[in-house]
Amino acid sequence: MKKRLFRWEIVLVMLFSICAVVNIIGGKTIVGILYFISAMCFLFSYIMALKNNKSEVNLTEEEIEKIDNELKQMILDGEEVKAVKRYRELTNSQLLEAKNYIDKLK
Repeated sequence: MKKRLFRWEIVLVMLFSICAVVNIIGGKTIVGILYFISAMCFLFSYIMALKNNKSEVNLTEEEIEKIDNELKQMILDGEEVKAVKRYRELTNSQLLEAKNYIDKLK
């Protein structure tokens, strides 16, 4: 699994926050508020990026074969939707990727 230790959004949030505080203390309230709003926008961007960034899953060949067998059995039982859901749970994949994988197993 990979982790990103550094994101540019965090640096921008810190810089804009510092600018906001300096401007508010210096009497430039409107400019400080604008910097603060900018900092919150970058913070929101960072949070959304983290939310959408699923960690990679490293599976062995045996685990992949076991998962494939489980998914094939679900397909044979007529539970394709459950198979797609199960694949997504196991691999942290997006819906389209999971659907395409299940279609290949048919």
